[in-house]
Parts: sequence; structure tokens; C-alpha cells
Amino acid sequence: MKKSRFTRILPLIFAAALLLAGPMPSRAEDKKPAPAAAEAKKPNPDRVVAKVNGSPITEGRYMRALAMVGQQLAQSGRRIPQEALPQLQRQVLENLVKTELLYLEAKKAGMKVSAEEVEKATVEMRSKFSSPEQFDEWLKRGDLTMEQLKVEETKSLEVRKFIDENFTPKATVTEDDVKKYYKDHPDEFKKPERVHARHILVTVDEKASDLDKAKARKKIDELAARLKKGDDFATVAREGSDCPSKARGGDLGYFERGRMVEPFEKAAFALKTDETSAVVETQFGYHIIQVLDKTPEETVPLDQVKEPLMGRMKSEKVNELVSKFVDDALAKANVEYTKE
Repeated sequence: MKKSRFTRILPLIFAAALLLAGPMPSRAEDKKPAPAAAEAKKPNPDRVVAKVNGSPITEGRYMRALAMVGQQLAQSGRRIPQEALPQLQRQVLENLVKTELLYLEAKKAGMKVSAEEVEKATVEMRSKFSSPEQFDEWLKRGDLTMEQLKVEETKSLEVRKFIDENFTPKATVTEDDVKKYYKDHPDEFKKPERVHARHILVTVDEKASDLDKAKARKKIDELAARLKKGDDFATVAREGSDCPSKARGGDLGYFERGRMVEPFEKAAFALKTDETSAVVETQFGYHIIQVLDKTPEETVPLDQVKEPLMGRMKSEKVNELVSKFVDDALAKANVEYTKE
């Protein structure tokens, strides 16, 4: 049966809800608004959007979860189509409801965590930011105080403790299970053919005049002549390339098929190790490519993936057990949605 386009990200949404929608990454390039968050209006953080057995879920909490999911999708290279946004928003809210229900069940079971555990978790969260100022900005964007953060951390830790004590011990995975999965899913453990290449680029716009194209071609030909005379490739790249990779001597690292524009990829994968190409033209301009290493397609041996695979399979079993428990509890719960 064909699955919904977002089925595969449900564990991500559930994790985001459990972890308070977590902190934003600290890298500068990740400071752009998450796709899902960018589509939403500024929330009223105190407005109640749902109730679970009388326990409220606020719009502030909902928006933090939505922003976290959107950002994690963006970081994995997936964008949220406009027409799919309502479905994603609905799934995020539904999973917050499930998480709140799980928390209520944890409280009913008597789960408690110490102030020291909460403080440790808070310190770990702060450490994920590049500076105290960035952490404070995250709190401000989420309309959170430190006191509110610690309350949410307490809830998250109590839920985790409830899961660890009641479901994790029941999620058993044997070595035979791992071997069977490895055998039944060979494509998951294949590493594609890759090349390690460096290049020299002279940029010229596709719509440039014939004169500008001729100037660019003359420059790349002069750089090619230097290489033929025996000049060091990295030195020529640093001195003559227009690509930011010139700071690394033109080094692009390893890449597989589908990562580069077609003319560049075709030329790179056709070269032998230590071989240098003739001038290659792409939409970016003129390139000279040198391949430093090539690795063929290979299957990662079982002993290299056995431990992480066993951990992943165990986590999936825990998720299945928790999901069934929550679904059963949800059938008996009183849930009210108030979000318009």
C-alpha cells in the first residue's frame, strides 16, 4: 500500500514533540526560518489549541514543534510544498496531543525526575548553541522563560523515564533479526561509486556576450597551459579559479552521481585517478577537473553496521510499542481541538 508523503517523517515529528521541539542548530547557515514556520502567522503563545483530558497545549508549544520539524526537513534537503503544509500542521498538533497523553500516563505511573537531572538536561540544551546570546534569542523567539523551559524539560524527562522503564525492556532485537534485515534490504547498505576531485573554474554567464565568453575562454586556456607545463594544480587553482573552493586548492571532496551538473559529472566520472580533463563547459563557466581518487560501488560489511542497525531496530520497536500504547489510551481520552 502506498504511504502518505509524510508517513516517513512521523517519528521525526514525534521526537520533536517529545523534546520540546528542541533548540535550533547553532550554525550560521541554519538561522533562516524553517519552511513550516515561515508560512504561519505570529502566534499567541498562551492561546490553547488543544486539550487532552483537560491538560492544555498552547499555541507557543505548537509553533515551536512546527518550526523544529520544518527546519529538520529543510536540513535533510526536503522542502514542504504549500499544498502539503496543512497536512503537516495537523500531524504536528496530533503528535503533540499524543505526547501530552503520554506525559499524563507517565504522571499516573508515578514517574519523577530530580532537579539535578533537569538542570543537566538544560545545560546540555544550552551547549547546542554557539553563544549564550543565541540561546537567549531562541528563548525569546519561542516566548519561553527559563522557568517554562525547565517545566517542559521536566515533562520530557519524565516521559523518557516512563518509556525506558515500560517499553524499552520489551523491545528485543536479536543478532538473527539484524542479519535477516541486512540480507532482506541490500540496497540500504550500498555505498555508491564516488570520485574525489578538484577543479579550476572561470565563471561566465550563459547569457554573456561573445566577447566576455572569449575572454573567459582565453583565461581558462592560459591556466590549462600552466598545468601542461607542470605547475601545481592547487597553486593554479588558488591563483586563478573563481570558485570558493580555490581556498582549498580547488578541492571539492568526494561526491557521487547526481550531485554535480551533468557536463561536470560526466567528465569527472570518466577520468582516471590523477588524470586532468580538457576544458569542460557548464552553466557556471569553464572548468578544468582533476580526479584525485575514485571509489567503486560497494556493500558495507555486516560487521560495520551491525551495532548501529541493532540500535535503530530496537528504537523502531520501542516506537511501535509506544505508539500502540498511546493509540489505545487515545481511544479512551477526551481530546478537544480549539485551533481554528
